[in-house]
Amino acid sequence: MKNLKKALIPVLLLALIFTLAACGSNPNAENIIGTWFTNFDYSDQIKNYIGADVAALDFKFDMPFLFDFEADGTYSLAVDKTQLQKNIDDLIDDELIVFVKGQIIEQIEGMMTYEAFEAYYEAENNVAFEENMRNYFDAALDVDTLTEGTGSVGRYKVVGDKLFLNTDVNDNNFGADYCVIEIVPDEKLTLVSSTNDNFSSGLFEFPLELTKVK
Repeated sequence: MKNLKKALIPVLLLALIFTLAACGSNPNAENIIGTWFTNFDYSDQIKNYIGADVAALDFKFDMPFLFDFEADGTYSLAVDKTQLQKNIDDLIDDELIVFVKGQIIEQIEGMMTYEAFEAYYEAENNVAFEENMRNYFDAALDVDTLTEGTGSVGRYKVVGDKLFLNTDVNDNNFGADYCVIEIVPDEKLTLVSSTNDNFSSGLFEFPLELTKVK
């Protein structure tokens, strides 16, 4: 019996060590690893790019962002350009072309039909009116121009429910500012609040929800 007790002591000690290690672990630090997606409301900025002609047009435009947190403690923030181009195409076809077409119809009412206007425009300009408008908006809403300077890379650390960010990927020191986070594993990351009032740069409001991509 004594020998049995002596044999069990190392096993019990080992089990205790693993139990204490598990209690001291931070599940948020593990669950944050991966790629997360969110949208920023970019409607006002898009109107500024297009110009005053559509200032009165009421639409909502989302700028899609991807947050990538790596296991090595680095992170990246970048616009999802593929989704952004789709959003731009939808905006042009569903909102802007329709809006301009409506403006034209109002201006030519009583003088000619819209079909007659299209024929006249193409004859004068060697390009269809709506095609020309689409080309104009495509140039005004160029993806590379819209996303210039929007990305960042750096380091991060998670302490409990606090997310610390450092925009210098080579610096392991972190300041005092942080975001309070909540994570539903493999589903949702919520940035609840921040101690830095400038963190959002006016692009979004807290709480900000991100969806797990991979």
